[in-house]
Amino acid sequence: ACISVCGNIKYDQPLEAMPGQYGQSLRRRLGLARKSLVIVAGSTHAGEDRSLVYAFSRLKRRFGDLKLIIAPRHLNRCPAIAAIAAALHLSCSELRDIEHPLKSGPGDVIIVNAMGLLRSFYAVADIAFVGGSLVNIGGHNPLEPAALGKPILFGPYMHKCKAVAEQLTAGGGARYIVNENDLVMAAGDWLSDEPMRIRAGRHAGGVFSANQGAVDKTIKAIESLI
Repeated sequence: ACISVCGNIKYDQPLEAMPGQYGQSLRRRLGLARKSLVIVAGSTHAGEDRSLVYAFSRLKRRFGDLKLIIAPRHLNRCPAIAAIAAALHLSCSELRDIEHPLKSGPGDVIIVNAMGLLRSFYAVADIAFVGGSLVNIGGHNPLEPAALGKPILFGPYMHKCKAVAEQLTAGGGARYIVNENDLVMAAGDWLSDEPMRIRAGRHAGGVFSANQGAVDKTIKAIESLI
């Protein structure tokens, strides 16, 4: 028997090119200050939002111009997220259309109440959090922020993307967290040290780039047997 290991085809998913200046342009449209730091939490589930918003509230005491953009996996939970933010006296904005700026400017927490926009918001992130991982869902796709060179945080439940998560953490581009306190500590490290944060993002992007090509290798391996 002849066995060929060609890599992980997940790295060859079609992530369309996104110009480097796109993130800056979107930040301006959202009304974000040039020096604002942004955490983007993508595809979050019930049971994660509270930890994320509470951790953000604690981090904001240290980093005054910090923003949280949260894109829930299920849009019917947007009001519940807004209520969590309000209970902590955080201002909140809801965004349904990426093409139009927020009329009243960005709140402390921006809730994305629309599907299909997450990757665009990862482009404005200083730190990305991948949802479905602090609760036992199995984790969503960490390659979207990795492809954009963003440092990534995720919870312990990444078994649906285990190999990718381990490659990203081993390469220094991602960190596991287990609870709100971990999130505060890990995000605080990166937010307070821009060179460290940039290096972590480059590691994530490097892991993504280095592992591409599995589809072509697989096709060539099959063709060689025909």
